[in-house]
Amino acid sequence: MIIKEALIIAKEVISNPKHWVKNSYKQSAEDGLNAYCSVGALNTLDMSFSDYTAAKHCLDRMATIKGYTGIISFNDCPGTTHAQILELFDSAIAYASAIDSAIAYAND
Repeated sequence: MIIKEALIIAKEVISNPKHWVKNSYKQSAEDGLNAYCSVGALNTLDMSFSDYTAAKHCLDRMATIKGYTGIISFNDCPGTTHAQILELFDSAIAYASAIDSAIAYAND
């Protein structure tokens, strides 16, 4: 799985505000499904450890640009909104796209 693809799928997992949580990797949602934090959404995917680490790095990098220590502190900050999380995922997806392109170029 490429990094960008993993982030897109993880974003879809938490795209509904009812399926996103703070201070927990996973909780039961009101609709009988599960709710996840940003990292918990990544944990739902079937990918290698190196791909997981790279995808989490993209989220961490975007969170540190915003002044947080990483994605977990940004996700769990009391002032962070669901919309801000989705925006951070969009930034991480763009960042991952550049990384994926660089890897593809290096492998040619």
